[in-house]
Amino acid sequence: MIKNYFFPSFQSYKKASYFLFFGIFLGILIRLGMFLFVELNFLFGDTASYIQTSTNILEYGTFGVQNLPIVYRPPLYPFFMASIFFVLGESFFSVQVIQTFLSLISALLLTRILAIHYPKASPWMFLLMIISPFESVYSVALLSENLTSFLLVISAFFIFTDDRPFKWILAGIALGLACLTRDIYLLMGFFICFFWLVSSQEDFKQKLFKTLLFISFILLTIAPWSARNFYHTGDFIPVSEGRMGYGLWFGTWAKDGDYSKSYIGRTVIFPPEAPLSEEERLYIEKSLEEGAGIDQFETFFLEKALERMKETPLEVLKTYIVRSPLLWLGTRFDIFVLNKNFFPRESVSWYLLKSFLYGINLCFLLLGIFGIYLMFKKRNCLLFLTLPLFYTAAIYMPFTAFENRYSQPVYPFILLFAAIALPIIFKRINFRRYN
Repeated sequence: MIKNYFFPSFQSYKKASYFLFFGIFLGILIRLGMFLFVELNFLFGDTASYIQTSTNILEYGTFGVQNLPIVYRPPLYPFFMASIFFVLGESFFSVQVIQTFLSLISALLLTRILAIHYPKASPWMFLLMIISPFESVYSVALLSENLTSFLLVISAFFIFTDDRPFKWILAGIALGLACLTRDIYLLMGFFICFFWLVSSQEDFKQKLFKTLLFISFILLTIAPWSARNFYHTGDFIPVSEGRMGYGLWFGTWAKDGDYSKSYIGRTVIFPPEAPLSEEERLYIEKSLEEGAGIDQFETFFLEKALERMKETPLEVLKTYIVRSPLLWLGTRFDIFVLNKNFFPRESVSWYLLKSFLYGINLCFLLLGIFGIYLMFKKRNCLLFLTLPLFYTAAIYMPFTAFENRYSQPVYPFILLFAAIALPIIFKRINFRRYN
């Protein structure tokens, strides 16, 4: 069963079984080994916010601050953590263990997709997901990327491994749950359906029925939370309110995140290059110091962003283009503090590890691009799995897309195309060696 289900290219059932179980064991070791590489801090940033919200759910039964509901963040990850705390006690390690298993399940699901549609690449898919340091580190971080990625993979799994129309219901529910984890994916269902309708050779009525089924169950999955938000605010907020205006404004001028290094610890980051008058800068910073939230200036920043886009469109577009590669390039460990006992900051070991991580990520990206090219040449249906990648690149372009953390939920699809490239590359190397 293991051979046929995951590794049909293997000749031996025993070899397939050994490969699977050894891979899972290795994957667990690598993920647990991340505790030696990074120092996880649960007191600051998004992690602290998730923990506070999840404990508030348990203590007050409210997604918010004590009994005050909030609509600022997508809800699913705090509820995910709260559920684990409720069953296993308030243990961060329990969350990390479960996320580790979600990561390994994602590896198996993607392996199954390739076992059906490109069998010779399925062992490579499994191996890359197991050894990827980027999948591993996010498995132990208390951040929403791991859960979001898992839900996106499940959605793809249903679409690519089942022939029944029912698969569109399950895929829609999974993508709806991903939207409740990261609301940036709210439009991805429509994005996928558009290309499905345009490019599929299936009967149009059948296509239309399936896309409507898919979209309907995405919306039905989100609908209860949208109703909750409307009940508390009187506004239509599908998932969360967020800081779109603030993000758009930052996106019009910030080419990378280097400016933030001099402003760590500040209430808000307004470097000299930020397009604000001195009066505006002082007013906003003073308001924030007195306890105002950045969300109270949402309308102001949205107007500023639109004004800048209108006045200097070419400059803003140049900023988008210059910044966009940073969504994918980098060490993918920039938000993590490396273990100071082994990798003191700016030491030789620190630079070596950073260079190694940068190189590994670059190799995966180049292999992924080559894999996409191969699927394009073959017109293989797996080409549809580039849609999450293109959607992510497009949707983040106007925002501060210099953090490659934002592309992490779709990174497994990069590894999938990298896995497709590897057997072709090794085949060509062996051919040249013996000819």
